[in-house]
Amino acid sequence: MKEPVITIVIVNYNYQNYILDAINSALNQSYNEIEIIIVDHASTDGSHKYIKDYIHENKLKHKINYIRLTENNGGPSYPRNLGVEKSSGEYVICLDGDDMIHELFVEEGLLLLKKQSADILIPTIKHFGKCNNVENAYYYDKELIYFENIFPYCCIFRKSAWEKCGKYKEDLLILEDWEFYLSAAKANLEIAQLEKPYFLYRKHGSSVWDQTFGDDNRIKEEIIGIRRYHPEYPINNKNDIIDFLGLHYYYQNQQFRKFNEVLCRKVFQRIRSNEKSSRTILRLIDKIIQNESNLYN
Repeated sequence: MKEPVITIVIVNYNYQNYILDAINSALNQSYNEIEIIIVDHASTDGSHKYIKDYIHENKLKHKINYIRLTENNGGPSYPRNLGVEKSSGEYVICLDGDDMIHELFVEEGLLLLKKQSADILIPTIKHFGKCNNVENAYYYDKELIYFENIFPYCCIFRKSAWEKCGKYKEDLLILEDWEFYLSAAKANLEIAQLEKPYFLYRKHGSSVWDQTFGDDNRIKEEIIGIRRYHPEYPINNKNDIIDFLGLHYYYQNQQFRKFNEVLCRKVFQRIRSNEKSSRTILRLIDKIIQNESNLYN
Protein backbone atom coordinates (compact mmCIF):
# COMPACT_ATOMS: atom_id res chain seq x y z
CA MET A 1 0.00 0.00 0.00
CA LYS A 2 1.29 3.45 -0.94
CA GLU A 3 2.40 5.64 1.97
CA PRO A 4 0.19 8.72 2.50
CA VAL A 5 1.69 12.11 1.73
CA ILE A 6 -0.29 13.91 4.41
CA THR A 7 -1.92 12.97 7.70
CA ILE A 8 -4.96 14.77 9.10
CA VAL A 9 -5.04 14.49 12.90
CA ILE A 10 -8.52 15.17 14.30
CA VAL A 11 -8.76 15.72 18.05
CA ASN A 12 -12.16 15.16 19.63
CA TYR A 13 -13.33 16.09 23.10
CA ASN A 14 -17.08 16.02 23.66
CA TYR A 15 -17.89 17.09 20.12
CA GLN A 16 -20.51 14.47 19.36
CA ASN A 17 -22.70 17.12 17.70
CA TYR A 18 -19.92 18.25 15.33
CA ILE A 19 -17.34 15.48 14.93
CA LEU A 20 -18.88 13.93 11.81
CA ASP A 21 -18.56 17.28 10.01
CA ALA A 22 -14.85 17.32 10.84
CA ILE A 23 -14.36 13.71 9.74
CA ASN A 24 -16.24 14.17 6.48
CA SER A 25 -14.33 17.34 5.65
CA ALA A 26 -11.15 15.24 5.88
CA LEU A 27 -12.62 12.34 3.90
CA ASN A 28 -13.94 14.63 1.15
CA GLN A 29 -10.60 16.22 0.24
CA SER A 30 -9.88 16.40 -3.48
CA TYR A 31 -6.38 15.09 -2.75
CA ASN A 32 -6.30 11.30 -2.32
CA GLU A 33 -3.03 10.34 -0.60
CA ILE A 34 -4.35 11.11 2.88
CA GLU A 35 -4.20 9.31 6.19
CA ILE A 36 -6.74 10.23 8.89
CA ILE A 37 -6.03 9.76 12.59
CA ILE A 38 -8.73 10.55 15.14
CA VAL A 39 -7.65 10.97 18.76
CA ASP A 40 -10.51 11.02 21.26
CA HIS A 41 -9.39 12.91 24.38
CA ALA A 42 -11.40 10.83 26.89
CA SER A 43 -14.76 12.27 25.86
CA THR A 44 -17.67 11.87 28.24
CA ASP A 45 -20.57 12.74 25.91
CA GLY A 46 -20.86 9.49 23.98
CA SER A 47 -18.46 10.60 21.24
CA HIS A 48 -16.38 7.44 21.58
CA LYS A 49 -19.19 5.07 20.58
CA TYR A 50 -20.51 7.55 18.02
CA ILE A 51 -17.17 7.65 16.19
CA LYS A 52 -16.57 3.89 16.41
CA ASP A 53 -20.05 3.13 15.04
CA TYR A 54 -19.58 5.61 12.19
CA ILE A 55 -16.26 4.06 11.17
CA HIS A 56 -17.71 0.54 11.34
CA GLU A 57 -20.97 1.29 9.53
CA ASN A 58 -19.18 3.09 6.69
CA LYS A 59 -16.33 0.56 6.44
CA LEU A 60 -13.67 3.20 7.06
CA LYS A 61 -11.18 1.20 9.12
CA HIS A 62 -8.75 1.17 6.19
CA LYS A 63 -8.89 4.98 5.99
CA ILE A 64 -9.15 6.03 9.65
CA ASN A 65 -6.91 5.14 12.57
CA TYR A 66 -8.96 5.72 15.71
CA ILE A 67 -7.22 6.20 19.06
CA ARG A 68 -9.18 6.44 22.30
CA LEU A 69 -7.50 8.00 25.35
CA THR A 70 -8.78 7.00 28.78
CA GLU A 71 -7.52 10.14 30.52
CA ASN A 72 -7.87 13.81 29.59
CA ASN A 73 -4.59 15.71 29.75
CA GLY A 74 -5.99 19.22 29.65
CA GLY A 75 -5.35 21.16 26.45
CA PRO A 76 -5.16 19.92 22.85
CA SER A 77 -1.36 19.57 22.71
CA TYR A 78 -1.06 16.03 24.07
CA PRO A 79 -3.58 14.39 21.69
CA ARG A 80 -2.20 16.40 18.77
CA ASN A 81 1.35 15.31 19.54
CA LEU A 82 0.22 11.72 19.86
CA GLY A 83 -1.52 11.89 16.49
CA VAL A 84 1.50 13.45 14.82
CA GLU A 85 3.82 10.84 16.35
CA LYS A 86 1.61 8.08 14.93
CA SER A 87 1.37 9.75 11.51
CA SER A 88 2.93 8.30 8.36
CA GLY A 89 2.72 11.40 6.17
CA GLU A 90 5.50 13.84 5.44
CA TYR A 91 2.97 16.61 6.08
CA VAL A 92 0.37 16.98 8.83
CA ILE A 93 -2.80 18.96 9.52
CA CYS A 94 -4.24 19.19 13.04
CA LEU A 95 -7.98 19.76 13.21
CA ASP A 96 -10.25 20.10 16.25
CA GLY A 97 -13.39 17.98 16.22
CA ASP A 98 -15.77 20.93 15.97
CA ASP A 99 -14.08 22.57 12.98
CA MET A 100 -13.72 21.70 9.29
CA ILE A 101 -11.45 22.23 6.29
CA HIS A 102 -12.41 23.11 2.72
CA GLU A 103 -12.28 20.22 0.25
CA LEU A 104 -9.45 21.90 -1.72
CA PHE A 105 -7.29 22.78 1.28
CA VAL A 106 -4.90 19.83 1.07
CA GLU A 107 -4.54 19.88 -2.72
CA GLU A 108 -3.93 23.60 -3.09
CA GLY A 109 -2.02 23.87 0.18
CA LEU A 110 0.50 21.20 -0.77
CA LEU A 111 1.02 22.76 -4.20
CA LEU A 112 1.84 26.13 -2.64
CA LEU A 113 4.04 24.57 0.06
CA LYS A 114 6.13 22.76 -2.52
CA LYS A 115 6.23 25.74 -4.89
CA GLN A 116 7.60 27.99 -2.15
CA SER A 117 9.72 25.27 -0.50
CA ALA A 118 8.01 26.17 2.78
CA ASP A 119 7.78 24.29 6.06
CA ILE A 120 4.35 25.55 7.18
CA LEU A 121 1.30 26.72 5.25
CA ILE A 122 -1.31 28.94 6.89
CA PRO A 123 -4.83 29.29 5.44
CA THR A 124 -7.28 32.15 5.87
CA ILE A 125 -10.03 31.63 8.47
CA LYS A 126 -13.74 31.52 7.75
CA HIS A 127 -15.97 31.67 10.85
CA PHE A 128 -19.31 29.91 10.79
CA GLY A 129 -22.00 28.98 13.26
CA LYS A 130 -22.89 31.86 15.59
CA CYS A 131 -21.13 34.28 13.27
CA ASN A 132 -20.31 34.16 9.58
CA ASN A 133 -17.31 36.12 8.33
CA VAL A 134 -13.88 35.72 6.76
CA GLU A 135 -10.87 37.10 8.62
CA ASN A 136 -8.46 39.35 6.77
CA ALA A 137 -5.24 37.63 5.78
CA TYR A 138 -2.28 39.13 7.65
CA TYR A 139 1.18 38.55 6.29
CA TYR A 140 3.69 36.64 8.35
CA ASP A 141 6.32 38.78 10.01
CA LYS A 142 8.88 37.43 12.47
CA GLU A 143 8.68 40.60 14.55
CA LEU A 144 4.92 41.04 14.54
CA ILE A 145 4.29 37.44 15.55
CA TYR A 146 5.38 38.49 19.04
CA PHE A 147 2.65 41.11 19.16
CA GLU A 148 -0.35 39.39 17.63
CA ASN A 149 -1.70 35.88 17.54
CA ILE A 150 -2.93 36.34 13.99
CA PHE A 151 -2.77 32.79 12.65
CA PRO A 152 -5.13 29.85 13.15
CA TYR A 153 -4.04 26.66 14.89
CA CYS A 154 -5.00 24.75 11.77
CA CYS A 155 -2.21 24.71 9.20
CA ILE A 156 -0.26 22.28 7.03
CA PHE A 157 3.22 21.60 8.36
CA ARG A 158 6.07 19.27 7.63
CA LYS A 159 6.47 16.69 10.33
CA SER A 160 10.12 17.74 10.48
CA ALA A 161 9.01 21.33 11.22
CA TRP A 162 6.92 20.11 14.16
CA GLU A 163 10.02 18.39 15.52
CA LYS A 164 12.15 21.52 15.04
CA CYS A 165 9.55 23.53 16.95
CA GLY A 166 9.80 21.16 19.89
CA LYS A 167 6.29 19.81 19.20
CA TYR A 168 3.19 21.34 20.79
CA LYS A 169 3.89 22.36 24.39
CA GLU A 170 1.67 20.23 26.58
CA ASP A 171 1.64 22.60 29.55
CA LEU A 172 -0.15 25.30 27.54
CA LEU A 173 -3.93 25.31 27.35
CA ILE A 174 -4.82 28.00 24.79
CA LEU A 175 -1.51 29.48 23.59
CA GLU A 176 -0.02 26.27 22.22
CA ASP A 177 -0.62 27.35 18.62
CA TRP A 178 0.95 30.77 19.14
CA GLU A 179 3.93 29.17 20.85
CA PHE A 180 4.27 26.86 17.84
CA TYR A 181 4.56 29.87 15.51
CA LEU A 182 6.97 31.63 17.88
CA SER A 183 9.18 28.53 17.83
CA ALA A 184 8.90 28.39 14.03
CA ALA A 185 10.09 32.00 13.80
CA LYS A 186 13.06 31.34 16.06
CA ALA A 187 13.96 28.24 14.02
CA ASN A 188 13.84 30.34 10.81
CA LEU A 189 11.26 28.04 9.24
CA GLU A 190 9.70 29.13 5.97
CA ILE A 191 6.01 30.00 6.21
CA ALA A 192 3.66 30.22 3.21
CA GLN A 193 0.17 31.66 3.28
CA LEU A 194 -2.87 30.53 1.32
CA GLU A 195 -5.15 33.54 0.96
CA LYS A 196 -8.30 31.49 0.67
CA PRO A 197 -10.78 30.78 3.51
CA TYR A 198 -10.02 27.08 3.68
CA PHE A 199 -10.02 26.69 7.47
CA LEU A 200 -13.63 26.65 8.71
CA TYR A 201 -13.71 27.68 12.36
CA ARG A 202 -16.98 27.00 14.16
CA LYS A 203 -18.28 29.47 16.75
CA HIS A 204 -20.68 27.81 19.17
CA GLY A 205 -21.13 29.15 22.67
CA SER A 206 -18.53 29.23 25.43
CA SER A 207 -15.15 27.90 24.31
CA VAL A 208 -11.95 27.02 26.15
CA TRP A 209 -10.77 30.49 25.15
CA ASP A 210 -13.73 32.15 26.82
CA GLN A 211 -13.42 30.01 29.94
CA THR A 212 -9.70 30.72 30.25
CA PHE A 213 -10.13 34.47 29.91
CA GLY A 214 -12.59 34.35 32.78
CA ASP A 215 -10.06 32.79 35.15
CA ASP A 216 -7.16 34.98 36.31
CA ASN A 217 -5.19 32.02 37.65
CA ARG A 218 -5.36 30.15 34.35
CA ILE A 219 -4.29 33.27 32.47
CA LYS A 220 -1.31 33.61 34.81
CA GLU A 221 -0.38 29.97 34.22
CA GLU A 222 -0.49 30.49 30.45
CA ILE A 223 1.80 33.52 30.70
CA ILE A 224 4.26 31.69 32.95
CA GLY A 225 4.15 28.68 30.62
CA ILE A 226 4.88 30.53 27.39
CA ARG A 227 7.60 32.67 28.99
CA ARG A 228 9.30 29.46 30.03
CA TYR A 229 9.93 28.73 26.35
CA HIS A 230 10.26 32.35 25.22
CA PRO A 231 11.72 34.62 27.93
CA GLU A 232 11.62 37.49 25.44
CA TYR A 233 7.83 37.17 25.15
CA PRO A 234 6.56 40.73 25.76
CA ILE A 235 3.64 40.13 28.15
CA ASN A 236 3.47 40.17 31.91
CA ASN A 237 -0.17 40.30 33.02
CA LYS A 238 -3.75 39.63 32.02
CA ASN A 239 -4.27 43.04 30.39
CA ASP A 240 -1.19 42.50 28.24
CA ILE A 241 -2.35 39.09 27.06
CA ILE A 242 -5.77 40.46 26.13
CA ASP A 243 -4.11 43.32 24.24
CA PHE A 244 -1.71 41.08 22.38
CA LEU A 245 -4.50 38.68 21.49
CA GLY A 246 -6.59 41.63 20.38
CA LEU A 247 -6.90 40.81 16.71
CA HIS A 248 -7.85 37.17 17.10
CA TYR A 249 -10.08 37.55 20.16
CA TYR A 250 -11.93 40.71 19.23
CA TYR A 251 -12.34 39.85 15.57
CA GLN A 252 -14.03 36.58 16.49
CA ASN A 253 -16.45 38.50 18.70
CA GLN A 254 -16.89 41.18 16.00
CA GLN A 255 -15.81 43.98 18.37
CA PHE A 256 -13.82 45.71 15.65
CA ARG A 257 -13.71 49.18 17.23
CA LYS A 258 -12.32 47.74 20.46
CA PHE A 259 -9.51 46.02 18.59
CA ASN A 260 -8.51 49.27 16.89
CA GLU A 261 -8.34 50.98 20.29
CA VAL A 262 -6.22 48.18 21.72
CA LEU A 263 -3.75 48.23 18.83
CA CYS A 264 -3.41 52.03 18.92
CA ARG A 265 -2.80 51.95 22.66
CA LYS A 266 -0.01 49.40 22.30
CA VAL A 267 1.64 51.47 19.58
CA PHE A 268 1.72 54.66 21.64
CA GLN A 269 2.78 52.82 24.79
CA ARG A 270 5.85 51.67 22.90
CA ILE A 271 6.56 55.15 21.56
CA ARG A 272 6.31 56.64 25.05
CA SER A 273 8.59 54.02 26.57
CA ASN A 274 11.30 54.78 23.95
CA GLU A 275 11.73 51.14 23.06
CA LYS A 276 14.05 50.36 20.19
CA SER A 277 11.32 48.96 17.98
CA SER A 278 10.77 51.59 15.30
CA ARG A 279 10.27 49.03 12.54
CA THR A 280 7.60 47.27 14.54
CA ILE A 281 5.87 50.55 15.41
CA LEU A 282 5.78 51.61 11.77
CA ARG A 283 4.40 48.23 10.70
CA LEU A 284 1.69 48.33 13.36
CA ILE A 285 0.65 51.83 12.27
CA ASP A 286 0.68 50.71 8.64
CA LYS A 287 -1.62 47.81 9.53
CA ILE A 288 -4.06 50.15 11.24
CA ILE A 289 -4.19 52.39 8.15
CA GLN A 290 -4.56 49.48 5.74
CA ASN A 291 -7.33 47.78 7.68
CA GLU A 292 -9.27 50.73 9.07
CA SER A 293 -12.17 50.31 6.65
CA ASN A 294 -12.43 46.59 7.35
CA LEU A 295 -12.37 47.10 11.12
CA TYR A 296 -15.44 49.31 11.01
CA ASN A 297 -17.51 47.35 8.49
